[in-house]
Amino acid sequence: MSSSALIAAFAIALGIAGGAVAQGPSGPTARDGVFTTAQADRGSEAYVNACAHCHASDLQGDVRKEIPSLAESDFFVRWSNRSLGELFDLVSKDMPADKPGSLSPRQAADILAYVLQVNKFPAGKAELPPDSAQLKPVLIGNP
Repeated sequence: MSSSALIAAFAIALGIAGGAVAQGPSGPTARDGVFTTAQADRGSEAYVNACAHCHASDLQGDVRKEIPSLAESDFFVRWSNRSLGELFDLVSKDMPADKPGSLSPRQAADILAYVLQVNKFPAGKAELPPDSAQLKPVLIGNP
């Protein structure tokens, strides 16, 4: 087999023949500006009223009480490879822990926008939708 035939066979095996490069899964991420600043501002107020009594005003949680941090490396370890839809479901159905399911879908989306803002994700031009199905394809990723 000639060297050019060997290279061609290798390229086909890797999926890069014809100039096409094999890529991993891609799709929208929270880095794509999936919330607005106004929404995060509303979320800040909702967070203070519904979440801060457990997760603290700085989103750091309480390790002694097994309340997870919603900020910085602890947040990314837990959520970076998961979808916003999954986090939305958790917030809207199970939070606050002392009144699960008491947040409206809009409040849950606003709180997520605030959490993303605190974690240095960029704001965009459209609000985060209050709908789990629309948020499922959006990965959280890293800021």
